[in-house]
Amino acid sequence: TANDPGSASVTFEGVSNTGAKTIYVQGLEIGQNIALSATAPGYTSAQGSVTVQPSAFVLYSPPSINTRVSASATNIQVTSVRLNPTTLNYQAGQPVRAGLNIDVVVLSGDTSIGTITLSPLSFSGGDNSKITQFSPGGVGTTLITITQPAGFSEPSNYRQIPVTVTP
Repeated sequence: TANDPGSASVTFEGVSNTGAKTIYVQGLEIGQNIALSATAPGYTSAQGSVTVQPSAFVLYSPPSINTRVSASATNIQVTSVRLNPTTLNYQAGQPVRAGLNIDVVVLSGDTSIGTITLSPLSFSGGDNSKITQFSPGGVGTTLITITQPAGFSEPSNYRQIPVTVTP
């Protein structure tokens, strides 16, 4: 399953039809090219490959926050994603690799303007996204950012959320 650490091979036992089966490939090293092959008695073998792409955590939503000092906290969605290997732009959402438990720190650049209600966010294998909140505290502007955990790349986009708090 997508939520279990894998092995070098997988065998489907007791298959009684020609319907598609699903496997998951979990990348461990950026740029590594993984060769895949499939064999079954009475069928032609097939080969393919997968190249491990960089991944990151991004501030997926909202794109900006405009709020008032007296307003309630605003939800912020942090998402695990695959990045384009050339541009490091967000390419697609993807769950955290099975067997991995990681903390993602979300920061407000100026805590006198507002604070993050829950940080770090704890992601485990299979998690796609988590929610934290920005709680306004004073008038002004600040930026919300993420500190990328070790082994993750810094994305080119979805890196920060500008915040404006008015009276």
